[in-house]
Amino acid sequence: MHPLAVAKELIADCSILELLPEGEAADKLAVALLHDSVEDAVKGILKAWPVPVSLAKEMRETYLREQVGKIIRQVLGKELLEEIGGLTKAAAGISEFLTKEKVAHIQLAIILTQPAWIRIIKLPDWHQNISDLKNESDRYFAAGFIRERFSWIKQVLEAGQDIPLFIRLSFIERVIPEIAANSQINTGMRVGP
Repeated sequence: MHPLAVAKELIADCSILELLPEGEAADKLAVALLHDSVEDAVKGILKAWPVPVSLAKEMRETYLREQVGKIIRQVLGKELLEEIGGLTKAAAGISEFLTKEKVAHIQLAIILTQPAWIRIIKLPDWHQNISDLKNESDRYFAAGFIRERFSWIKQVLEAGQDIPLFIRLSFIERVIPEIAANSQINTGMRVGP
């Protein structure tokens, strides 16, 4: 359901179908729909294929990522595979060696260097991640996650001069107040004079 919600938000709120030529819009929607496919496929296979030794698990994860990537490249091509890769967990594979905070910092730094369309797709992705937490029983986890993703959205919007203005304004006017209202976060962002 999450990838569908991201694609729907790209169509409804980011006007992707009006903004891009037909074929390019279809490609971006395919990327949005498949943005979690590599991670989800690897997680699913590893659950069915338990590994007792962590090094072996890391090797299997790498192998599985490569195999899933080959399938996506065969079906959609190298360019879309790279875009999907830009949306997956940017710091995958290093999380066991660093603190969660350092992994999050690396993930954001990598996202900020991605092309505009990767960052545009990440905005509704993060918004939907936050929306998915409405029923999270661990309120401490949810609050920390929401603060982190909110900060990431804010940084992408502030640094995103190559993101069309109407998309940035849509997020500032619609999503930022929604997140702030639902999580008691002081946005520090102003709309208008």
